[in-house]
Amino acid sequence: MSRQQHPLIEDVEESRRIPLLLTKLKQCEARCDFSNPRVDFVRKEIKRKALVDIIDYLNNTPGVFQHTSIYGPIMRMVAANLFRALQLNTAGDDLYDPEEDEARLEPAWPHLQIVYEILRRFVVATDTDTKVARKYLDQVFVLGLLDLFNSEDPREREYLKTIIHRIYGKIMSLRAFIRTNIQNTFHYYVYEHQHHNGIAEMLEILGSIINGFATPLKDDHRAFLIKSLIPLHTPKGLPTYHVQLSFCVTQFVEKEPELAVDVVLGLVKIWPITHSRKEVMFLNELEEVLELTRPEEFELIIDPLFRYLARCINSSHFQVAERALFFWNNEYIVHLILHFRELVLPLVFESLQSNVQHHWNQNVVSLSHNVQKLMAEMDIELYEQYADGWMERQQEAVEQRARSKSRWERVEHMAALNATAASAATHANSAPSANRNSSSSSSNSNSNNRHNENAAACSSCSSPSSKARFHHDERSPSTSPRHHFHKNPPLPSSSQQQQQPHQLPPTAAAISVGAVELTSTAEAARSLSVMKLKELQQQQEHVANQDGRAGMVMGSSSTTTATATTASSSLASREASRDAQSNGTLGLLGLPLHHGKESSRSELVMRSARDDGVDDDDEDDGDHQTDSTHALTTALGEASLFAPPLSPVRTSASGGDDASGSTTQVSSPTATLSHDGKQPAAADLKAVNGPTSQQHLHALAEHDGATESS
Repeated sequence: MSRQQHPLIEDVEESRRIPLLLTKLKQCEARCDFSNPRVDFVRKEIKRKALVDIIDYLNNTPGVFQHTSIYGPIMRMVAANLFRALQLNTAGDDLYDPEEDEARLEPAWPHLQIVYEILRRFVVATDTDTKVARKYLDQVFVLGLLDLFNSEDPREREYLKTIIHRIYGKIMSLRAFIRTNIQNTFHYYVYEHQHHNGIAEMLEILGSIINGFATPLKDDHRAFLIKSLIPLHTPKGLPTYHVQLSFCVTQFVEKEPELAVDVVLGLVKIWPITHSRKEVMFLNELEEVLELTRPEEFELIIDPLFRYLARCINSSHFQVAERALFFWNNEYIVHLILHFRELVLPLVFESLQSNVQHHWNQNVVSLSHNVQKLMAEMDIELYEQYADGWMERQQEAVEQRARSKSRWERVEHMAALNATAASAATHANSAPSANRNSSSSSSNSNSNNRHNENAAACSSCSSPSSKARFHHDERSPSTSPRHHFHKNPPLPSSSQQQQQPHQLPPTAAAISVGAVELTSTAEAARSLSVMKLKELQQQQEHVANQDGRAGMVMGSSSTTTATATTASSSLASREASRDAQSNGTLGLLGLPLHHGKESSRSELVMRSARDDGVDDDDEDDGDHQTDSTHALTTALGEASLFAPPLSPVRTSASGGDDASGSTTQVSSPTATLSHDGKQPAAADLKAVNGPTSQQHLHALAEHDGATESS
């Protein structure tokens, strides 16, 4: 830019004014750097004075625009100064709020303001030749002006709004182009960037444009409403331009009421859910649209409209609820609701009732109560009908909640039972392993004890008395016809124990339990025998004290002794049956059977019973009974591993004399047979039964014979 200062246009001759005007226009095409206020201050001031001189001349000189030669220089100067790169906000879109943040003002505004004023004066002048101006106000120039709407300086946008509107009104050929580019700007804003500073100004332009639409509307005008204006409700920057947008929408509905259906359905489709401020805006716009809606269109939108109104009435945000309830303050809307009360009341009744009972804001509660009164005044019967239905639904809801709670309680109870059962099963699975470990350890200790006893028994067999009492055949059991085992089997040598370590059978625990049962059964049998014999003794003494009744005493004694013998035999028989079952189990397990030991046990039971009943004062017999009891306990404790099969004990009595003096014989196949199945010798039987018991039984047999003969 030249630093030369030209004189004012009005100070020169009239013939030189137009050339001087063109010179100053050319001089003002140069831009100045306004980023630094102290740089080129003189040039900036010269340009500002030149622009002021130009605008003064255009405003004060009538018919100046009749000189078409100045159109080109004016448009070139305007384009050189206005079309520039805009300085937009560098902060993120989420951080910039057009309502709260201060707008960035254009630093070159002292010059730009004068340029915009020159352009506005050129466009609005009545003496401007439109045909000539059309060459310069073309689509490229208009498109550049529309792009400047994104400027942050509101002063610039205000000038642009006026200029575009004047161009739209003056140049008919640019109207469709302007509408199309505004629509494209809306689409860019809605679907791409969602940040634009000039949406409100563009909508103001459209508001005046829509107001001039002729009816009926064209299809592209309806499409502009549905595809461009309705989607503008979705961006988050709606509060900055909602007033202008609502005005444009109502202008369309006012021009053509049938569009109310499209507008309401479009708003319902994009209704905000979590933005309470936008909800209030939507409600304001809906009320304006409903004021322009006819009953025919209102009937078509009742269901979607009042469903969302009911949700807004029941909103926890008091402003939303109040704004929705204010619809019943509009007389025209109340008139529409009165005509379609059968359709409206079912949609809003529950929300009103819920507000009256549960809403936290007292003002909302009061407004809801007033609306209920108004609806009841419209049709009291209809209102009571829906009130009764609402009470029934509430009762059903309470019952449903109770049933649901009961079902959940049952489920929780079943879950607790399942957890308890699972815990018990876990403990039960862990218990057998512990029992097996304990039984294994106890079996090992019992085996060691038996080995120690066997060693002691073998050492006792080497004594002369033992050799005299027990016949010890050195031949093997398979070849010896008469073989008697020791009470405890001989222990193997130390080398054999090392080569063949002791192994417990798999059912050691079960056999131990059986041994305990056999021991308890034998002790019970012995106790019963002793008690029975003592009772018989008392009866015998009582009979003996009676004089002159000796025969009866002998008969009674004989009968009592026979009964005792029979009882002892019966107990021994049951004992032998249990031993046979236990011995059968041992036989299946393949354990060794000691016949001599079992024979001793059965005979000891019989001998202890006879000795207790015959002579309690005999010390030898008492010692023998003590030894028999000890032997019985020891034998029953070991019977779990060495119990042979037994047959029931047979008892017989006869009145004839025998060479050995025995009339009652207690026999058992396993007790009187040796290992090879043959009868033992008489010395063996005598050693088992004993002389005392033989004589006593013989006396009893004689007494029984005398009694029978008498």
